[in-house]
Amino acid sequence: MSQEQWLKIAKGAAIAVGGALLAYGANAVVPFLEANGGIWGPAVASLLAIAIQTARKFLEKQEG
Repeated sequence: MSQEQWLKIAKGAAIAVGGALLAYGANAVVPFLEANGGIWGPAVASLLAIAIQTARKFLEKQEG
């Protein structure tokens, strides 16, 4: 495989790992924040989702 193909695989793996970490964080942290901070839990989850989407778009621009 070419270096470009390996780079695409690595970027895809990074997005998958980021999504998994985001899901874990949402599952572990957001309920705690919601119980102790009211609206902060959903707000943090929304901001993290926006951050991962922004990172994905940035990586897509780097490819093309």
